[in-house]
Amino acid sequence: MLKPLVLAICGVVLGACAHVSQPGALDAADLLITSQMAERHIPGLSFAVLKNGVIVDQRSYGMANLETGTPATNDTVYAIGSITKSMTAITVLRLQEKGLVALDEPVSTYVADLPDAWRGISLRQLLSNVSGIPDFIDNPCAHEQTAAYKSSDALKEAACLPLNFEPGERFEYTNTNFVLLSVVIEQVTERRLGEVLSSEIFEPLGMSHTGMLDYVSIIPQRADGYFWTENGLLNSEPMELEVEAGAGAVLSTTGDLIKYISAIERRDLLSAESWDSAFITYPVREGVTPYALGFGVTPYNKHRRVGHSGSAVGFATAFSYFPDDRLGIVVLSNGYEEPHGRSVSGLANEIAAFYFSLPEN
Repeated sequence: MLKPLVLAICGVVLGACAHVSQPGALDAADLLITSQMAERHIPGLSFAVLKNGVIVDQRSYGMANLETGTPATNDTVYAIGSITKSMTAITVLRLQEKGLVALDEPVSTYVADLPDAWRGISLRQLLSNVSGIPDFIDNPCAHEQTAAYKSSDALKEAACLPLNFEPGERFEYTNTNFVLLSVVIEQVTERRLGEVLSSEIFEPLGMSHTGMLDYVSIIPQRADGYFWTENGLLNSEPMELEVEAGAGAVLSTTGDLIKYISAIERRDLLSAESWDSAFITYPVREGVTPYALGFGVTPYNKHRRVGHSGSAVGFATAFSYFPDDRLGIVVLSNGYEEPHGRSVSGLANEIAAFYFSLPEN
């Protein structure tokens, strides 16, 4: 049973604050963050900034757990939501380099039990969110959820619906694409998704505080998620690992995600050719697309940018990397608003703007 919690959010925001920061940026960033946390009813938030390969700022505000009064710190573990999609994409690219998949092959090459309309859709179209497959979150078909519910069952939530458009026609963001890619990864590796993400990304990058959603294991310094309604702040309901899967089921910290951004900057994990392809948008037949292979690629104030936002139940997150500025930013929070959360990508970009002009080391 969810319990309502109404409180003076400014008191929460100012209750805890940890800084490792650049002189001059402190006051402006603090003012921006505390005002946004109050306006958006965010209990706890952590952020970190990478500039020229060095962490130049890392701070935390507010509460990781309101009921226990536990403050957010730079080591707080948050659900990162759809930032996970970029990790799924890198994993698929790594599997392509190993010869286990090919991006332009139809998904039916790797997954047998699919609706006819899905069978010819390529992995590249799934990664680019141009498949036309409906989002099971917004358009669920009736399907019984049992204790044995898994990713393939989540796909059935959308499988009875027709495609929203012909594959490759236009861009439309949908979680179903990345749940299906999760099944592809498990099929070709014969391992669980979490094991593959760990061996392909987390372990090589030393992301020791990053892993899959887990409500059984004890995870030190895990933040609780909250969402705001007209009744105040409420505890969020648990997410389903098998439903979120490669679409949004990873937990992490700002420190670990800075390692992840550093890998993007250094072009670790993948070949140069694969990294180049990761940021190329699909040539849609209608309109334009802001999305490449698991990464958003819209610029910010004329600064070239790649990144992803996340909206898990009870959490809002984002990361951006500005390659021309050698600047990376990650923002993780445990606040969420109905009906689909509120993105903090704009906040992340605004914080990053304070650091565009920092000199080279």
